[in-house]
Amino acid sequence: QHREQIMQWIGLTARMDAQISLAGFAFNHPDFVYPRLDGEPDAGYAGAVSKQDGPNAAQDGPNAGLDGPDAAQDGPDAAQDGPDAAQDGPDAAQDGPGSGSAGLEVEQLGHPLIPDQKRVNNNLTLDQEKVVIITGANMAGKSTFLRSLGVNTVLAYAGCPVCARKFRGQFTGLHSSMRTADSLQEEESYFLAEIKRLEQIVKRMEKGDPMLILLDEVLKGTNTTDKRLGSVGLIEKSLRYPVRCFIATHDLSLGELEASHRDRVVNYCFESTIHERELAFDYTIRKGIAKNMNASFLMKQMGIMD
Repeated sequence: QHREQIMQWIGLTARMDAQISLAGFAFNHPDFVYPRLDGEPDAGYAGAVSKQDGPNAAQDGPNAGLDGPDAAQDGPDAAQDGPDAAQDGPDAAQDGPGSGSAGLEVEQLGHPLIPDQKRVNNNLTLDQEKVVIITGANMAGKSTFLRSLGVNTVLAYAGCPVCARKFRGQFTGLHSSMRTADSLQEEESYFLAEIKRLEQIVKRMEKGDPMLILLDEVLKGTNTTDKRLGSVGLIEKSLRYPVRCFIATHDLSLGELEASHRDRVVNYCFESTIHERELAFDYTIRKGIAKNMNASFLMKQMGIMD
């Protein structure tokens, strides 16, 4: 009797279940705030993410949110930083007609999986910069910051509150290359798996869709020369499209690109300090290229080298 309506009922039940989950998440995190996202969701978000229309709209509760971003993701997981409370939600300023790259502003950005007492909060404001190169020592917080940005972006697209005091961004595709693995079954080396992942990102980029790209130590499966050539080529290609790209790297020479691409490439870093044979981190992002490295110190501490 109701054969034609069954799939519709199942869909409505799933949608209600998603709404309940979003409401539960918001209730369990009263110190999180709703983001301000500018622009319109594309086809991948249609019907799944609702645009918030005003500064007070974000306080009304989670909007629709069944599907995540249309982009393939590596799923940024653990990360650092943290929330506070209260939200301002200003209107976003566009970079220019047709640029496709709106401003990004986050205050007290954090990751919901890290306990409050362990989080280190970070702030970042970008206007026209399209490529952010993040350098720093091992364990200083580069990857953690990318994951914080990625997971909060996914939460924002789903209509959830985010782990931040303020989060202003834009509806875009989200792509990442962060946890690539080789495969014996596929007869695929780490390097081949990585460049296949980058190929997917580049093909999507070349379609001209606005994108947020998160890259963690790309091309580390090859030699130093090819790694630098490939990294520079990828950065310069991304500058031709309406994308914002965050690249975490140990290659300090990539920081030189800021001088030749003013207002389009910007350097940020995480630092570490060594005091009385103890390694310390503040996990705070700052402008510039990293000055302190710790790999040799750690290898000496572990007896790997004298």
